[in-house]
Amino acid sequence: MERSIATRQDIPLLMSLLEIKGVSMQFFADGKEMVALQDINLNIEENEFVCFIGPSGCGKTTLLRIVAGLEEATEGTVTLDGDPIKGPGPERGMVFQEYSLFPWRTVIDNIVFGLELKGIPSAERLAQGRQYLKMVELERFEARYPHELSGGMKQRVAIARALVNHPKALLMDEPFGALDAQTRNIMQSELLRIWQEERKTVVFVTHSVDEAIYLADRIVIMSARPGRIKDIIDIPLARPRNRTSSEVNLIRDRILCDLRSEIATC
Repeated sequence: MERSIATRQDIPLLMSLLEIKGVSMQFFADGKEMVALQDINLNIEENEFVCFIGPSGCGKTTLLRIVAGLEEATEGTVTLDGDPIKGPGPERGMVFQEYSLFPWRTVIDNIVFGLELKGIPSAERLAQGRQYLKMVELERFEARYPHELSGGMKQRVAIARALVNHPKALLMDEPFGALDAQTRNIMQSELLRIWQEERKTVVFVTHSVDEAIYLADRIVIMSARPGRIKDIIDIPLARPRNRTSSEVNLIRDRILCDLRSEIATC
């Protein structure tokens, strides 16, 4: 029997780590107001993997940057473990789409940069950095520079750099968007392996329906601008997931139907 898809508007969750309440965001351009986000309400549990997907310009990245503390919402609040987010902090690790490594620093020096800022002694930070370097399976590249790495390797370094600070949440803005299809699939599997080892809360923005279904516990579908939460779909499938199974195809069709209706209004 084919498994049905669980869908819902957001309901309160037990042990919520991240709470987004009434978040709206307006910009002013050429003297006109533009509403990017409108009344976003969402609870994300500890250790949950949540993907955001929606039409281009729907505010996915803006919302992620608000959670990261890189932008301030016009209205509403975001809390992590009950504490209001008022700016960037080490309890939230950010991985961007572009390769945001320091080109003049080696792989290990890039990874331990945050620990260096905290004043962690050299021997201790190197030990911690090497622990995460091993986790992303790049031990042999410790002394290399970013220009000597492939795109997938650079993103592994970026993930290790975020995790070495022991964040409560890992925020990822299309981190595999610039990779070729084969490397992207490999990196998705690698990310799940690391997530299962670390058990961090992950908030992941993507344009890829297949990527969202493969990775997420829940998929949040955003409407066209102004960005609202249109639907939330639970993915009740065990990992690793078969990308071509009938269950995955059923979920994919549901998401594509939602997205088609939004893109038509753009």
